[in-house]
Amino acid sequence: MNIRILFFAILTFFGTALKALDANISYAGFKSPDQSYVEVYFFITGSSLKYIPVKDSLEQAAVEVLVMFKQGEQVVRFDKFVLNSPVDVNRLNFSDIQRYALPDGTYDLEIELKDLNDEKNVKKYNSEVVLDFPDGELKQSDIQLLASVEKNDDTDNPFVKNGLFMEMLPGNFYTRHSGELWFYNEIYHSDIAIGEAFILSCIVTRIEEGKEVSEIL
Repeated sequence: MNIRILFFAILTFFGTALKALDANISYAGFKSPDQSYVEVYFFITGSSLKYIPVKDSLEQAAVEVLVMFKQGEQVVRFDKFVLNSPVDVNRLNFSDIQRYALPDGTYDLEIELKDLNDEKNVKKYNSEVVLDFPDGELKQSDIQLLASVEKNDDTDNPFVKNGLFMEMLPGNFYTRHSGELWFYNEIYHSDIAIGEAFILSCIVTRIEEGKEVSEIL
């Protein structure tokens, strides 16, 4: 399978700053040579959690994460794990990424995050996930918005893919201070569907009430 990796930084002088939630969750669908998969991104605001002493003046928080992919009442994929904050004197933000291989189809993604030191502190998230990557058809992955990018060959780092360290963008929102808009995208089967060199263009548009009203870039 031919995969073309698209990696962009768009210069900009606009944006809207939004206050971060206690936990920002987003996802993107991709296709490997063997199977489609979903990447789920977690960005947790450290100051929103209850910390316990670890040693000396250091503290740590912990979040239990439950992930379910469902079709109707059937649970197709289930995962449960714990995310630990950095051990520090400060309450630092922390992030994680999980990948789930799934057949093409439509799924209900349900996620619950629970502060293990304060079980009343819970965040729930749900969204529809569509994977549609037929073999041989020209398709592109979801767009993954990024805060920054740098070359990195550490294959043990979950944030490294195709030789690039990709820092997630909390909340999937660029702030008014963003000088560049980084995002990552893959194109599949262009060798079959197109068969020759091609030009790809991208634009940024303004959407109001679900309709495109103007082109920004």
